[in-house]
Amino acid sequence: MPSHSPKKVRHRIEPLWDSRNDAVTAHVCLPDRADHHPAAELAGLAAAAARIAFFLAAGERFLLCLPVSLVTLASAPSRAAFLESCNAIPAAARPYLVFILGGIPADISRAGLAGAAMTLRPFGRSIAALSPECRDLAPYINHAINGLALDFAAGFDDDERTRMLISCAGEAAHDLRWGAMALGLDDPDLLAAVRAADFRFLHGPALAGTGCAFQPAHRAIGTNPDARVARI
Repeated sequence: MPSHSPKKVRHRIEPLWDSRNDAVTAHVCLPDRADHHPAAELAGLAAAAARIAFFLAAGERFLLCLPVSLVTLASAPSRAAFLESCNAIPAAARPYLVFILGGIPADISRAGLAGAAMTLRPFGRSIAALSPECRDLAPYINHAINGLALDFAAGFDDDERTRMLISCAGEAAHDLRWGAMALGLDDPDLLAAVRAADFRFLHGPALAGTGCAFQPAHRAIGTNPDARVARI
């Protein structure tokens, strides 16, 4: 496993278009390069927490989504380090943090996925990223998972199986709090497919020129500090 310092991993904060509110109500924290090393994910957590603090200081309420690999949570030392960093996040920021659980094996059990999500539950909510190899959505529909995500930068092809997974994920996510999310959309046809499947959160270069003005949420739905995050 490569050994590098978190300082060597840069993260960027990018907007998520919320098709339900026609505004940006969330952001995603992504590394500049694909890297599931625990040190990289610790750096991502620090970047996400800092941005949430920035938003709250400005009176803005955005969800901040952070990819986390099950590899980090599966190893006792890396899990302990990640949870220790989570514990340092102020309580006021935690309702705005959403973990995107990735690296999920195709044969994972419902209990296994729920257990990983519950490990993070004191610090934020979890949505589960489907892999291109996913064959069964049943393990993803449980009390600990708040939404489903497809990251199209993770190797999805624009083929019949992907279209079927998009359709099934969109339908299954209707019963989850935050619905479905599509990351890394760079193909207009896939963008059309996720929109047809009623995905709520959209991200990627394919949105350019589609009329999504990326208007901040605070201009669309207000900044009442007593408003519940569920409005987002």
